[in-house]
Amino acid sequence: MTVLAAPTLRAYFAERLDLAARDSGQDLEPEARIYLLDMLVRYAAPDVLVDLDRPLAWLFRDAVEEPDRARRFERFRTLGDVALVRGGFLPEDLEGEGVPESYVAELGARGYLGASALRRERIGVGGPYEALGRGFRRALRLLTWVREDPETGTPVEIVRVFEAYQRGRSPRAARRLSRLGLVPVPGDGKIH
Repeated sequence: MTVLAAPTLRAYFAERLDLAARDSGQDLEPEARIYLLDMLVRYAAPDVLVDLDRPLAWLFRDAVEEPDRARRFERFRTLGDVALVRGGFLPEDLEGEGVPESYVAELGARGYLGASALRRERIGVGGPYEALGRGFRRALRLLTWVREDPETGTPVEIVRVFEAYQRGRSPRAARRLSRLGLVPVPGDGKIH
């Protein structure tokens, strides 16, 4: 097990991203990686309210239909962020709801590419959003590595994964429980 001691949340996530990039062989362009780090810190803040339960299709519709360009940019960016957070940190929940990773990746990529196009129209470059849109699946895999420590899990995470398994008998949740040393027993809803 790797123990990380970090003076700030930003330092913690930076170290987790470094380890994830090294261990997974996945990485992003520097500008996209910095954005991802900023997003992780932003979403971890206790005062940030983001509706992670809102369907991605509704977020996409809201972005496409938004007449104000600045708000449309924010809505596209939020769509990409929410898809990354849900797909990278809550994949068992999505799978339990019957939402395939390919759907999350498609809408997340569209969100970032939409934000990129609006940014490019305004200042001439797409910035990190273009790289995140083109490399959305890579960013998703990187976040999954940030979230998971294959040797251990926090008690809260173990309970969350087990609850996701109970709701939908998710194969991904079963594999995660197995890596944690817990074996789901079909039929009785328990783990051993």
